[in-house]
Amino acid sequence: MKTSKLLRRFVPYYRNYVGIMVMDLFCAALTTVCELVLPLILRYITNIGMNDLASLTVRTIVTIGGVYFVLRIIDGMASFYMAYTGHVMGASIETDMREDAFAHLQKLSDNYFNNTKVGQIMSRITSDLFDVTEFAHHCPEEFFIAFLKAVVSFVILAGINPLLTVIIFVLIPVMAVSCSYFNLQVRKAFKKQRNHIGELNARIEDSLLGNKVVRAFANEDVELGKFNRDNQEFLKIKRETYKYMAAFQNTIRIFEAYDSLPAQLAKDTKKFQYKLIKSGARTSQYGDAIDWLIRSGIVHKCVKSKQGFFPIAAYQDLTAFKLYYSDMGIMSARIGMSLEAMTNKETEHFRGILTENYVSIALKTNGYDLHYWESDSTAEVDFLIQKDSHVIPVECKAGEHVKAKSLMVYMEKYEPTYAIRISTRNFGFVKGIKAVPLYSVFCI
Repeated sequence: MKTSKLLRRFVPYYRNYVGIMVMDLFCAALTTVCELVLPLILRYITNIGMNDLASLTVRTIVTIGGVYFVLRIIDGMASFYMAYTGHVMGASIETDMREDAFAHLQKLSDNYFNNTKVGQIMSRITSDLFDVTEFAHHCPEEFFIAFLKAVVSFVILAGINPLLTVIIFVLIPVMAVSCSYFNLQVRKAFKKQRNHIGELNARIEDSLLGNKVVRAFANEDVELGKFNRDNQEFLKIKRETYKYMAAFQNTIRIFEAYDSLPAQLAKDTKKFQYKLIKSGARTSQYGDAIDWLIRSGIVHKCVKSKQGFFPIAAYQDLTAFKLYYSDMGIMSARIGMSLEAMTNKETEHFRGILTENYVSIALKTNGYDLHYWESDSTAEVDFLIQKDSHVIPVECKAGEHVKAKSLMVYMEKYEPTYAIRISTRNFGFVKGIKAVPLYSVFCI
């Protein structure tokens, strides 16, 4: 049966719960607004701090904090209503459907029951309806939240830069197509699973009801063989289901990991942190997704080196790494960085991040494996490259200010043949440091 036909038969069950449904969607809107307000508050405070620090008084901060505290209380109350009343509504719809299904069975002819196994009928009115509770509650709620987030986010971003907003939102159809494909495969696998569990229930019922006859004719091994075949077939279907579920979940995780890159690069310590993807994220969950991004060439991986000795590969710390965009155009579009914004004082900090990413692309293009060095304290050298049997430290600067304490710490400790400092300054060689201008990084 087509999805549209199923929905037309399902929607009328909301008739008795319209008030609850409306209130649930209202609460969903409240939680969405609360979630989107925090970045706006932080942006407001940052803009005041950058442009008019004197106006950022204690009273202003307390007022903003109070507003946000009230929003969090509203968010908590709305979330509780959605979690409790919403699930109760779903359970009530499940109960209504089970009553209708049972009433319909009472009206069917004896011929139907002669041709249909009781195990299949039992599955239809019991286990097949278990997911209705979650579907009836979460389906309209999640679609509403996704739509609301997309619209509000588009409006906010379009107010900043319409062209870059359109570029970012072009990715949404790609995400939708990939997720829809895997979702279709999961639905097919679940359908086969539900059909076969009905067959398995019927097999168990037939075997148990005829247990005395089976024993009388010594057919225990035959029945056991039939059951084992059905049970193994069910296991095969479950494996297929989990395969598509894993592919679907991994696709989502790839997008989540990729979306976290701006936040990863904006940190003072740029080591990749899984908690920035989402709270509670772990290597075991997102390792494959990140590996796919690296192998597909979408991002470049820069691994920490514990020492500045040759060969670098012998001193890698594979648990610590940084990720960079493999294309500056994509990076600029993703973070909403326009050419005009590059000259603003507000983007001064992020210009250093853009410079570092630009250098990583140039080094990777020239065939270097990317590494970085970090001391036990706070010193960090942006890149280490292996050239002519030497380990060369590379430091990046976005402007003419070239003071680099971390590079000095590294040079004192490991005494490299020379070091490279990339900045807007012209070529030069002073005290073992080669100065390379940004426009000539490709020459390294």
